[in-house]
Amino acid sequence: MQAVWAAVTRLAPHARATLVSGETGTGKSTVARALHRLGPQRGGAFVTVTGADAWALPGSAATVFVPGVGDLSLDAQAALARGLGEAAQAPAGEGLHVIAATDGDLQGAIAAGRFRADLYYRLAVFELHLPPLRERVDDIPDLAAAFLRETCARLGLPHKQFTAGATRLLQDLPWPGNLRELRNVVERASVLWDGDVLAEPAVRAALTLGAPAGAPSARPAAPSARLDDAQLQHVRAVLTAAGGNKTTAAAHLGVSRRALYRVLDRLERAAIGRS
Repeated sequence: MQAVWAAVTRLAPHARATLVSGETGTGKSTVARALHRLGPQRGGAFVTVTGADAWALPGSAATVFVPGVGDLSLDAQAALARGLGEAAQAPAGEGLHVIAATDGDLQGAIAAGRFRADLYYRLAVFELHLPPLRERVDDIPDLAAAFLRETCARLGLPHKQFTAGATRLLQDLPWPGNLRELRNVVERASVLWDGDVLAEPAVRAALTLGAPAGAPSARPAAPSARLDDAQLQHVRAVLTAAGGNKTTAAAHLGVSRRALYRVLDRLERAAIGRS
């Protein structure tokens, strides 16, 4: 990501068209905003254009953001390509900076006849690819801490911080929703957990609350049950539903198989110590 942000800083003052690719939730709109703030059109508007709007791009200096460009109809793609061609003739600083984003394979879409090759080459003057969060686990401690500071400030909560164990658990997760999912988990943990220190149980509680509908879950624990007991009950119920397959259970719980073993070991040792 340091290389990505170095590229943003270098390209922004000169780019007329930029293609930003990456999985859902990797921060494509954040990069688009950064390109605008650092670009020659930073004094103009930042305009988000959807399929219906692709027929008429702004005429004055502005940054135009096209999220989901791969989902545009072929007619909308043709209109956008024409607009890009006209914008390219404007003097520097007076035209448009068009930033398109996609989470799909545009080259494959071109081969399948679903995306115009001329539009692709007009957009991909500069191309930035944002890696998924699972490929940059070393960034997770700083990202989680930043999201936690932002959430506490926005919600008026006292300052909180993650323990080393909670951070390791966050690093063990697959994060199919990338930054957006991490931000949601951090926000849930900060709201659900009292105190200024968020440990592993806070993260697990946030993950359980955000589990998709239909995911295996345990019966609610009695109101007097200890948190560790309730968590152990939940994990065992997921394992039972998965037929004892720890890989499947770990996927349902949103953790790695290695993390599941660690969680089970800690919870079972704690239960034995209380018996």
